[in-house]
Amino acid sequence: GFIENKRYTNTFNFKDYINNPLKKEYEILTKQQEIEEEIFLKLRTSKGVNTQEINKKFNIDIYQKYKKEFDKFIKNGFMKKEDNFIKLTKKGILLSNEILCEFIDV
Repeated sequence: GFIENKRYTNTFNFKDYINNPLKKEYEILTKQQEIEEEIFLKLRTSKGVNTQEINKKFNIDIYQKYKKEFDKFIKNGFMKKEDNFIKLTKKGILLSNEILCEFIDV
């Protein structure tokens, strides 16, 4: 799960889980990880990434930050830009895992 800037999961230790199934392990995300998470989640939707929303939320220009990646995928027909949204095309959906990997640690 994900709440605020914390990702959580059940413990990976089976014995600990049996003893306390409600125990959670937390990871606090950096701003960069939060941006990546937002891109990953939004690009998997039919609407895509709302650039204005992300710019406001993270105080960045998301298109400029990932200009090289966005331009490449738009040029090759894997993404398209519509108003304030960038989304995967049908062609892009077929390669979404490979495309999304390019937005990690840019």
